[in-house]
Amino acid sequence: LRKLGHMPDALPTPFPTETDTEWALLLKLAEFPLVTATAVKQRNTAGIAQFALEAARLFTTFYHDCPVITADSPEQRDARAHLCIATRQAIQNALALLGIETPERM
Repeated sequence: LRKLGHMPDALPTPFPTETDTEWALLLKLAEFPLVTATAVKQRNTAGIAQFALEAARLFTTFYHDCPVITADSPEQRDARAHLCIATRQAIQNALALLGIETPERM
């Protein structure tokens, strides 16, 4: 995201998810509220840890398969940047719930 040079302001409408990789990551992120609710209900954090691991794996595939900076259009670039931001936030939140601090930069 630092290489992008700017942070996209608003989500593009419609959100241009064009690949199965983008959809898989987006659907995984959408599971986070249910994962956390289930963890609270069951008093078991294993699901949160599993979510973080799966989200990280899907993000790695997304980052490899779907270029952000060199996307085909500005809308696609901004959508992918938002997907990166959302993934970072979801993983950061999951790890925080597990009591794990995340580094600012890897």
